[in-house]
Amino acid sequence: MNIYVLLGVWLVLWVGGWWIAKNKIKAKQPIGMGWLISLPFLIVWMLIAGYFQTEQTLPVEPVSAAVAEKVVTAPSTTPTIHNDPEMALSFAKERLAELKSDYAKNEVLYQNKDTQGLRDIRSELLNNIEVDEYKPPSEMHFFMGCYEAYNEIVPINSYYIDDSIHQDGYNVEQIADHKANYEYWLGLCEENIKSSSEL
Repeated sequence: MNIYVLLGVWLVLWVGGWWIAKNKIKAKQPIGMGWLISLPFLIVWMLIAGYFQTEQTLPVEPVSAAVAEKVVTAPSTTPTIHNDPEMALSFAKERLAELKSDYAKNEVLYQNKDTQGLRDIRSELLNNIEVDEYKPPSEMHFFMGCYEAYNEIVPINSYYIDDSIHQDGYNVEQIADHKANYEYWLGLCEENIKSSSEL
């Protein structure tokens, strides 16, 4: 409690007590009698003021465990292709479509001996194989073949770039091997997607 407020209130009460002692009681020493009259009022005022001040500064009770349990917490993991079967299946289907599209583009560019076009598509192919699909534990394990097929398109692209520059057909056997591997992994990718879609 502010000391100046206390002194101000006491002064008002003392003046009131002095007036009562002088005019009503007709005391011989109104100053001393005024102090005695004001004292009980001062004590009562201090008690009332102290009570209200204490109520305002009471600490807030902590939330009980029962109430805290009702608070809905956010899920600890965000759905990804690694932990959500539906997302993994959807991603595998997109991967399959990209596989066929990129393979076809690679073939057309090679037929046209478009060296620059083959170089441009290479960065796209490399970006696609950098996707960390099989980071364990991953739902993408059920779609074996999709990632591996992309790993066959990249070396095919490299040989195509060399052949389009030199036009000597030196890499025919290597290209054929990678194409056979691509067809195998592509078929496995398609089969795994079909099996998962039927579940």
